Amino acid sequence: MVPLHDNLWERLLSIQGVEEGESSWGDEPALWVNGKQVANFTPDGRLELRLTRAVIREVKEQLAAGGRVEVRKNSDWIRIAIEATEQYECLLALAERAAAAHRAPGGAVPKPVPTGAAMARRKRFH
Repeated sequence: MVPLHDNLWERLLSIQGVEEGESSWGDEPALWVNGKQVANFTPDGRLELRLTRAVIREVKEQLAAGGRVEVRKNSDWIRIAIEATEQYECLLALAERAAAAHRAPGGAVPKPVPTGAAMARRKRFH
């Protein structure tokens, strides 16, 4: 992980319901909420967030204004180039939206982060 991102990762982990686990796309760490991968860093240091299409529609103007955000076509995911710690508050707000979109409904037990055979199955499809 890029040193600039160490502090951000810790702050992302403090969001309600966020857990660390292995990425579905490699051996790097990823963040999970209710059994869904919601964030990871790309090899070039960008942050990927799984916002959902509905949330992306809601914040589309905000994302376009920053100029460092790539909205992946027909996807729940966005990629954000991180250039300075001043971006963290905006990134944390987006990560909170991602976590909220994937949390278990009130009273339900959240699904666990996949490991072992469950993770191996996911990796076969990615």
